[in-house]
Amino acid sequence: MNTTEAESPPDLLSIIEGMSDGFCAVDRQWRLVYVNGRAEKITHQSKAELLGELIWNAFPDTIGSVFYQHYHRKEADNLKLRFEIYCSSINAWLEVRSMPSPFGLAFYFQDVTEQHRSVENVKDLNDQLFAERAYLDSILLHIPGGVVICEAPGGRVLYGNERIQEIFGRPGATTNTLPEYTRWEGFHPDGTMYDPHEWPLARSLATGEIVCGEEIRARQPNGREMVLLVSSSPIRDKDGRILAAIVIDHDISDRHKSAGELRTMAALEGQARQSAEAANKAKDRFIAVLSHELRTPLTPVLLALTSLESYAQLPAEAREDLVMMRRNVELEMRLIDDLLDVSRITSGKMRVDLQPVGIHPLIQNVTDMLGEMAEAKGQNVKLELNATNDEISGDGARIQQVLWNVMQNAIRFGLNKSEITIRTSNP
Repeated sequence: MNTTEAESPPDLLSIIEGMSDGFCAVDRQWRLVYVNGRAEKITHQSKAELLGELIWNAFPDTIGSVFYQHYHRKEADNLKLRFEIYCSSINAWLEVRSMPSPFGLAFYFQDVTEQHRSVENVKDLNDQLFAERAYLDSILLHIPGGVVICEAPGGRVLYGNERIQEIFGRPGATTNTLPEYTRWEGFHPDGTMYDPHEWPLARSLATGEIVCGEEIRARQPNGREMVLLVSSSPIRDKDGRILAAIVIDHDISDRHKSAGELRTMAALEGQARQSAEAANKAKDRFIAVLSHELRTPLTPVLLALTSLESYAQLPAEAREDLVMMRRNVELEMRLIDDLLDVSRITSGKMRVDLQPVGIHPLIQNVTDMLGEMAEAKGQNVKLELNATNDEISGDGARIQQVLWNVMQNAIRFGLNKSEITIRTSNP
């Protein structure tokens, strides 16, 4: 093959020029004899600059690489390679696939810089999450009381610090159901034993009750009597659902013997409340970091899907798969935004962007995204969008979130094979 492109079949050239990969070919003297348009864009060099040049001169970053080493061995005549290389001249990572051809060597390459950045972002996220978990563990460890966190609704213990074991004389993280709370021997002032569902932690799990400073007489396995000051609180998600509950126990047996020590109990109660608030703030900070950083790696994925969807020769089946992937990535990003909203509300930094918004496209988007959920219950979603002017002033993202929640609830709590109608009209 020489430096002119007229000898190749026109249909083949069209295919090569339409590729999303960069494509180059070299002869057996390592001179570039073909470069497609995509290769020009990736390398920031024109065909006039590249054709006829030695590949080692045109791409000096390849010298000493896996590619260079293998293709300078006599036994590598039929070798196929796939490798990644960083090109400092264009400040980019390239994924290269090379293979022998009758006239020399052909290779394809893509710019994978964004993927490398995504991997680095995930590593940074892991480091941040580890630091946040260590921070939360440090708070719980240094709280001057026994701490237990239980999962809702069953009561399975998720966490118990060392102090809780000292107080009760047994490991704190070994209870899996509420009925098993009978092992924690607690008594009312009249001497009757606490029912498992009467414990402050169980009440916080069941009803969301916040208990501050309830005195409970308890007994260790060795028979030692003690008085506990118990505080508990539910842990809720953004929708108010109870996910878990936290309880803090203080052994006030010695202080309880004199009236003068009662003032100390009040101070301990305030300290326990502050400790619970500190743990709650650590949780909010953890969610803020998690929701913000999780969204970052999804952005290049969405951009890659957009690029693939623009490829005209993509098979119909593959295009349907891309649509499905895009829908799920966008859904994941929306769920992550919901998490981020929780942290913004908590910190008093909720943003509302008022713009002219068309209601009808938002309704159509929500019904499209929840269509499969409705179909699974045999429900028919009917749209009667009769408003001639559907434009309002509002925050499009927030309005769509409200529509999403309302329609999702209608589907979730509606009867199977029922009909859901959405109507709009102007006064």
